[in-house]
Amino acid sequence: MVAQEMLTGQESVEWVDDFHRIVDEVDKKFQRNPPELCLDPPKLSEKDELLPEGTQMASRDSNN
Repeated sequence: MVAQEMLTGQESVEWVDDFHRIVDEVDKKFQRNPPELCLDPPKLSEKDELLPEGTQMASRDSNN
């Protein structure tokens, strides 16, 4: 394209005809199916503990 433009002194627009076809092919090649996210709340019973009692946690409190 650049060489043709330098020789003729005119902008090359031939690539425009192929642009949409190329974009479609690239989209097909890199298409992915994202993993399904579980939107249900976690299932916990009364005996389940998220954190053991007494576990120290980091705090964002500015007074510390």
